Amino acid sequence: MTRPAQVHGSYQLKQQGRFLLLTVIGAWNRECGERCGQELKSYISSYDSQAWGCLMDLRQWQLSTPETWKTFNQVRAWFIEHNYRVEAMVCSMAIQKRILEKERLISDSLQSRLFTNYQQALDWCYQELAKHAIPFH
Repeated sequence: MTRPAQVHGSYQLKQQGRFLLLTVIGAWNRECGERCGQELKSYISSYDSQAWGCLMDLRQWQLSTPETWKTFNQVRAWFIEHNYRVEAMVCSMAIQKRILEKERLISDSLQSRLFTNYQQALDWCYQELAKHAIPFH
């Protein structure tokens, strides 16, 4: 009998209007990526095809398995198809930045930036969200 894989890693998710704040914690496996992706999709489905954005705080992230990135990039591609317009990622380690640059999804419709300072990322998100008339309160 095969036991289901355990989830490694965690996250916190807050919603402010059509803006999501995602804090990634620990070392993630595929199961954690899938769980987070499903929860994010449930929030996004309520946006009724309207533009939305996300700030990902990765300062507590301890990296992920390659399978996790495959899963997460599939989810992010689905996001883009569902009006994902603003993405800020805050990282604290050089290796995080290298991985994020390598895994970055390119889309003409998505404004995406990497930051090392949370407040600067949040300020940038608010500016970009205003350009798209995305409520964040």
